Amino acid sequence: DNTKRDFLRPEPVLVAHASGAWSRAHIEDWKDSVQAAIFAAIEDVCGEKIQLREGHTHRWRYAAPTQTTGELFLADKATGLHICGDGCGGTRMESALTTGWLLAATIG
Repeated sequence: DNTKRDFLRPEPVLVAHASGAWSRAHIEDWKDSVQAAIFAAIEDVCGEKIQLREGHTHRWRYAAPTQTTGELFLADKATGLHICGDGCGGTRMESALTTGWLLAATIG
């Protein structure tokens, strides 16, 4: 994905995500071995050897909430405190974005 953040690169950029189950099984593994395993899986899917120019591996230990609020956002009218995110409305990253938009529209 070469169109995000503050850079544009002429060559393609690939972002790979592992499943939650795989990530939990390998959370304590060394970063280099995690990156090598994911890269091997990418080559397997692509069916060819790929030249890695640069790699970055990040493991989010708390990437997905184990419980959600069941609400799209939380609001305390007495304090004016509002909370949204992937712990509200769902467990995926998209929930953080959509609950943020909904909360912003609600409070104007």
